[in-house]
Amino acid sequence: MNFIKKIISLVFGIVLLSCNSEKADIESNIEVIENKTKGLKLKESHLENQLDSLKERFDQEKANINKNYISKSYYKNVIYINSENLKKNTQSQILTLFKKLNLKQSQNVLNSIINNWMNLKEIDDLNFLFENKYRTTKFINLFFEEANIDYMISLLDENNSYDKSKLDLYLELFLDAGKELKYNDFVVLSEIYELSTEGYLERRDEINYLINQISTIDENSYSTHFNTSESKTNLKFIVYSFWARRYKEGNSGIVYSIMEKTQIKLTNKQ
Repeated sequence: MNFIKKIISLVFGIVLLSCNSEKADIESNIEVIENKTKGLKLKESHLENQLDSLKERFDQEKANINKNYISKSYYKNVIYINSENLKKNTQSQILTLFKKLNLKQSQNVLNSIINNWMNLKEIDDLNFLFENKYRTTKFINLFFEEANIDYMISLLDENNSYDKSKLDLYLELFLDAGKELKYNDFVVLSEIYELSTEGYLERRDEINYLINQISTIDENSYSTHFNTSESKTNLKFIVYSFWARRYKEGNSGIVYSIMEKTQIKLTNKQ
């Protein structure tokens, strides 16, 4: 009888130990699952933040597209009419612009623009240059059609003013900077644009800091060719504020394309 009791006690002990072991395994598995769940929740939270960021960027891009969208009626009644008038007078306007800028060796392209740009606003044939409605991609593409680019090149080719005025270096400088701009840089350009509207001298430190975050040009290699003292700015600001305005107006792509095409045509003529 005692033997049977011992057997029963032994079996009961084994079962009890087995249950305790299974309980420990279950508790261990629960802990593992809980840790994995926490990790998944963290990943879920991270993905949600990324999704919110992507949605925000999408909404911003959509807003930019809508802002630059031109309705058919607006194009037909405003842009088209002005485009036809402009097409008839374009070469006359280009010639007037060249005469006023007076590009030559003693007055390189940068100094010419600094000294004469605001005066162009007073000339009836050229004051359209200051109106935003003439800075749409379609309008710029029309103005700089192939025949007009060739006409500008013929004017530059006279007296070799392309080299003398350092316009070749000027184009190279702007194209080099524009080519290296990446998607994230356009956020910085937007901030540069906003600060620039308050005035370069007023926000100089902030503007220069932002420019240095995206600048890929070697200012020293160009500074000997272009004296910026008259404008009280620096060469990097002139270059990147130009691309900041083009990005803000939504025409940076077409402007880069036209500048590149002009550079190739001029280089081939040398």
